[in-house]
Amino acid sequence: MFKLDFVICGPQRTSTTFIHTVLKQVPNINLPNVVKETNFFNNKFHKGFGYYESLFQNLKPSNLVGEVCPSYFSSEIAIKNIRNNFPHAKIIVIYRNPIERSWSMFNHHLKKGRIKPNLQSAIEKIPDIIESSRFSLYLDKWNLNNNLNPVNLLHYKELCQDPKKFFNKLQMILCLNKPITVVDQMQRINASTLPKYPILAKILAKGAAFLREHDLHLFNEIGKKMMLTKFYGGKKPNNISQAEIKILKNYFSQRDFINYEG
Repeated sequence: MFKLDFVICGPQRTSTTFIHTVLKQVPNINLPNVVKETNFFNNKFHKGFGYYESLFQNLKPSNLVGEVCPSYFSSEIAIKNIRNNFPHAKIIVIYRNPIERSWSMFNHHLKKGRIKPNLQSAIEKIPDIIESSRFSLYLDKWNLNNNLNPVNLLHYKELCQDPKKFFNKLQMILCLNKPITVVDQMQRINASTLPKYPILAKILAKGAAFLREHDLHLFNEIGKKMMLTKFYGGKKPNNISQAEIKILKNYFSQRDFINYEG
């Protein structure tokens, strides 16, 4: 029977790509081999566990099996499907200041040519810019059943400041016998930039989404290796203004801001 030991469920813009890159190098961890984010528990659950298991290769009973998929964090469908079917799986969330995270999400969609450079209109078009930063709301949903393992909360700020300390904490959560090897400097993977060619970036982003939806992951990987993603960005994004901070802050409650004490 298929087992799932852990899920790192994001949210987006918390360096989940970097975390995935590091965990792929750990010998006794099995991650999906075909694609980083399967989106199985929110979008493809109807395909069944046979399909999900096929996304992993060389599964060994002694290995930990897990997934890094940031879209699960704010998906009530994913929360239900994971909690109901794998009640003992460890759930790991990366906390980032919601204003910083939402601003990064705004720039991410801007990079893909999906929105225009106006924060308020972008939020109206893509509500998830805000929704996936509502930490208090979704942490409560993940922790709704007191009989299940509580969410393990790690901090994006610590990952930036001290990656080794961050991965030592992750090692303890996963009960790994050996430390997770990590480079001294956190790599800038999937960094937010402004698109050089917005229309072309939008076309490529839609094409990539279509390929993911139809499980044509190999073609996405070929596109990345051909450096097609260079059309997504190049220019440094603008710094957030005080007016934009005020707009974002109005969307969150005090409970969404979790102090990081190191």
